[in-house]
Amino acid sequence: IQSGSISLKDDYLNIIIGSGSSADNNQPYTSDNVVIGRNINPTSNTTTKIENVLVGNDIGFPRGTDNTFIGHGIRRTGGDFITIGNTIIGNGAGKSIGGGNYNVIIGLNAATNGTSLTNGDNNVFIGALASTSANANQQYSIAIGYSADSRGDNTTYIGTPGQTTHTYLEGLITGSSLEIGGNAYVSESLAIS
Repeated sequence: IQSGSISLKDDYLNIIIGSGSSADNNQPYTSDNVVIGRNINPTSNTTTKIENVLVGNDIGFPRGTDNTFIGHGIRRTGGDFITIGNTIIGNGAGKSIGGGNYNVIIGLNAATNGTSLTNGDNNVFIGALASTSANANQQYSIAIGYSADSRGDNTTYIGTPGQTTHTYLEGLITGSSLEIGGNAYVSESLAIS
């Protein structure tokens, strides 16, 4: 179906709706993708792109599988890239991703503030501008909050820098060590073993 600037295709089990968008239907290893929006195009025409969902405008279409990109301007910088299992939601979120797998990036310009995440794996960035200042290939880090900064591999940051005054955690907190970078208040009891 062709009507003005909108095209609807169903080839190789791909669903493509939008002006200037494609899933590279001439490739035998490209199938089961849903592409809805304007200017959503593959960065490579030669390899597997299976079971991806891309909704928005100006989104880079990765080589890889099981990715969900929803927003405007997601991953538009650079050239070809391979990703598996990423969820990126938000305008400008993850716009520098060049690889990396199993990341969850949600929020306006998430993973692009400070040092943009490019190839990290297994990270969670939730909140507008939530990102890292440590390195572009960060692994296993979590940043939750407006402009939250995960600060390095294997770290968790919850709050807004310079604004969060209290963080409440309910239940037992366990781990091999506890480091407190400011005041600590205990309302019931504290056991250290």
